[in-house]
Amino acid sequence: MVKPKVWILFVLSFLVVFLIPVRDVYAISDPDSISIESVRVFQNIAEADDQLYIIEYKVTYTVEPTEDSRDAFFAGITDGTSMLSTIPLRNYGHSFISIYLDSASALTWEGAGYFVRLSGNPTVFTSLTLGVNVASVAVVSTDWIDGTLSGTTPTLLKDWIIVVVENIERSTGVDYVTSGKKLNVTGSSYVEDLIPGIRSHVTGLFGQSAAFPTVPTPTFLYSYQSTLEANRGERLDNALDTLGSLVTGKGGMGSIVGVVLFLLLGITIVGVVYGSTRDITGALVVTLPLLFVGAKVGLIPLALLFIVFFLIVILFSITFILGRFS
Repeated sequence: MVKPKVWILFVLSFLVVFLIPVRDVYAISDPDSISIESVRVFQNIAEADDQLYIIEYKVTYTVEPTEDSRDAFFAGITDGTSMLSTIPLRNYGHSFISIYLDSASALTWEGAGYFVRLSGNPTVFTSLTLGVNVASVAVVSTDWIDGTLSGTTPTLLKDWIIVVVENIERSTGVDYVTSGKKLNVTGSSYVEDLIPGIRSHVTGLFGQSAAFPTVPTPTFLYSYQSTLEANRGERLDNALDTLGSLVTGKGGMGSIVGVVLFLLLGITIVGVVYGSTRDITGALVVTLPLLFVGAKVGLIPLALLFIVFFLIVILFSITFILGRFS
């Protein structure tokens, strides 16, 4: 007989092995080379005293790993002791990444002791070694690009983005920049992916843009309809308005009451004719002159006339076709 303690141990073992989720373990080889090619820091982009770091880098492999670069590498800003801000890399090879800090998170402008670090993810690499899967450079005085909000910053930032993208273009062989020093369609998509929202803050960078034509709203004239409505005359209008007020308790309902009464008259005629002849086609045909008379005296709107006329024609066609095969 199995002791209770043995059963308890068996159940606990089952829970540990099968029910507790196991964290995925990645293994990735070191890159052939890793380097930070350039760093520039711009201020006053979207608001006063914010900062945008543009980091150009190379993480090269003869055969790129199957692991997503965002899981394998990240870029960050450090003060030499702790990491102040990080972002995953979007691409292997020669590319760039951006780090945006709003004014509340911005670092001391032109402060000393800041470094930009490119590093493998410690959960992916067995060890991290500078020059092997880690690169680091100091942010020096020439890297800080001073500019004014909605003034010099957009131009300075635009020019530097073109410089970086042209460097990548020459390295990768992919065309990103036009002969006019603007981003083409491929370059626009590439840069907007790496600097979200950049189109709103930099002008003259994008060579292609979408524009929607302004289509004027057509003005419809109802002069003929107004002429027909005038045929009702003042007496009939007053009578219909009075009836409308009695039925609905609201003023200005004369036109609606007139339409309803005329349609009821038409339905009654159709019912009488059909009841006498059992001929739905003849009953529908009889109502056509009534509709035109109603429109002529201004009781039936032209739009409603055409709709009812169209429905009658459809019904007439159906009954005619069915009659041929019955």
